[in-house]
Amino acid sequence: MKSNTLLKSNDLLNIFSELSPAVAVYTTDFLYIEAVSDTMLDFWGRDRSVIGKPLAEAIPELAGQRFLDELSSVIRTGVTVTGKSVPAEILLDGELQIRYYDYEYRALRNDAGDLYCLLHTTSEVTDSVLKKDAIQKLAEEQSLNEELAAANDELNAINGELDRNRQSLSELSEDLERQVNERTKAAEAAAHRLEAMVMNTPIAMTILKGQDLVVTVANQPMLSVWRRSLEQVIGRGLVEIFPELKNQPNPGRMRGVMTSGLRFTLPETEVILGTVDGVLKKHYASFSYDPIVEKDGSIESILVTVINITDEVNNRHELEQSRAELWSATQELAEVNLRLNMAMEASALGMAEAVFATGHMISNDQFKRNFGRSVSDDFTYPQLFEAMLPKYRDIVRKKVDTAAEEHAIYEAEYEIEWPDGSRHWIGAHGIPRYTNGIADRIVGVSRLITQQKNIERQKDDFLSVASHELKTPITGLKATLQLLERLKSETANPLLPKLIGSANKGIEKITVLVDDLLNINRFSQSKLKLELNDFNVQGMLQNASTLITAENQYEIQFEGDPDLMMLADEHRIEQVVINFLNNAIKYAPDSKIIRVLFEASETYIKIAVADRGPGIPADHLPHLFDRYWRADHGGKKYSGLGLGLFICSEIIKRHGGAIGAESEIGTGSVFWFKIPVQAVADQVE
Repeated sequence: MKSNTLLKSNDLLNIFSELSPAVAVYTTDFLYIEAVSDTMLDFWGRDRSVIGKPLAEAIPELAGQRFLDELSSVIRTGVTVTGKSVPAEILLDGELQIRYYDYEYRALRNDAGDLYCLLHTTSEVTDSVLKKDAIQKLAEEQSLNEELAAANDELNAINGELDRNRQSLSELSEDLERQVNERTKAAEAAAHRLEAMVMNTPIAMTILKGQDLVVTVANQPMLSVWRRSLEQVIGRGLVEIFPELKNQPNPGRMRGVMTSGLRFTLPETEVILGTVDGVLKKHYASFSYDPIVEKDGSIESILVTVINITDEVNNRHELEQSRAELWSATQELAEVNLRLNMAMEASALGMAEAVFATGHMISNDQFKRNFGRSVSDDFTYPQLFEAMLPKYRDIVRKKVDTAAEEHAIYEAEYEIEWPDGSRHWIGAHGIPRYTNGIADRIVGVSRLITQQKNIERQKDDFLSVASHELKTPITGLKATLQLLERLKSETANPLLPKLIGSANKGIEKITVLVDDLLNINRFSQSKLKLELNDFNVQGMLQNASTLITAENQYEIQFEGDPDLMMLADEHRIEQVVINFLNNAIKYAPDSKIIRVLFEASETYIKIAVADRGPGIPADHLPHLFDRYWRADHGGKKYSGLGLGLFICSEIIKRHGGAIGAESEIGTGSVFWFKIPVQAVADQVE
């Protein structure tokens, strides 16, 4: 053998297998068997085919025993595990046998400190363990024999003592028999007294015996609860009498009292019992189960006490149901009140209840707001009448009295004055309430109808103005046509041209008025459509001023870029400009020069008409563009419906623009509008 020859791994494993001690080497977490000695194979009852297999697969009977867990612990921790005289079940010669072993599981590490295998060494100690057990059993048998011998000697002594005591026992037995007889008689007397007490008490009681709960005593109140006769229950088990109790808890509770000896009570219990006819009925009762203790301490019977509370419980349930129904009704009423309040808030309806005798009035927040009061203010019935204008107070009182007398609904509309001095209209409805047939209070609602009244007034004003404005040109037109009728044969009459001109002017006035009415109708119904197109601003302005410049009475000055183009509805924009120009002539006739200014920025195009007239009062400016509004011009009257500037405002708004007026008394007025460039472009898109 050469001294420098190194053995290969397989050579080392073969040498290792020839070792006489029982040794095995495992690798990886799965405990693969890398090497094993023949002695270990003999312990396992296996051959070399197990090499290369996981230990759990090679020796499956190790499953559930301690060894695999201990090997895994060594892999995780590196701590050596040893065992002494440990039993193991091994499959030998085809059957599981118990053998005893001393063993060690040791982790082996390389120079780097890494664990690379487990070394398992073991030795079988079955013979020594069995010998030790045999010696221990032999010692135990010898000790037992010695104890038996001692016990035998003691037994002989006891027998002698027994012989001596037998005579004394006989005498004691006779005395005990006498005492038992006496106690039996006393127990029977006590039982008779208990039975008499049960039978004579007005409370339902019964005595049940044994686990079958056999009825031995039952008084009449209990029979009434059971709806049975004495013959139907005595000597029979409770469940036999009432089969429906089989699955109910009370029989088990009764048996529990016999077992535990402890009293059991139920303050209120539901029990289903059948009548003689087999009809099941629900009952409620308070129960108590008391153990009956015999002289020897045993318990064979219990005393059952039942207090029938069915009527009381049913009454309580009805009361609870009534309360629940009342609660539900209250909740529903609260929901209705909530919805009513929401509806009243949404419709601005105020609600109040007033007492005639005291003048005290309860009202919601909206009712106070309708009369200009703060919600925190006290508001009484007399104060309500004080808020009315004087001319309405007696009228309203009379209507309230009439409604109270006729059991009718009171309705009224009246004008009031708020604490701040402003005037408003109230619409009110109410109904009297009665006590013993006498009207002592009234419940009513109110709402502000100021806007409605204003609309009615505006409508009346409009109809008055419209009638007057249409009547004037129609009258003139009618007179002109009558003259034309008379002069129709005189074609050369010089009056004919004047009459025809007068008729045309009347027709123009009627046409303007009708156009205003049609325009306002279109705006109200949102039917006005814009026809957008690009046009030259100065050209449009010149067209709008043609009729004015033709009379040579006024000079129109245009100030702006003559090439400025605009995207809008040219006809509607021209209509606005014509209205501005006509107003300048109508209300500033002495202003012979009218300036028309137009300019453009990145966001809008602005057009303005400026005159040098008397100017407009500052308090009139906010109302100029309101529907039907007509200014008072120092007592002068002008024709028109008060719709022109309102229509202009609507046209500009439809273009997404703004309109306004500026004026100074004695200097003149400027009416202007702006059309945003992007807003019009968006409409085109």
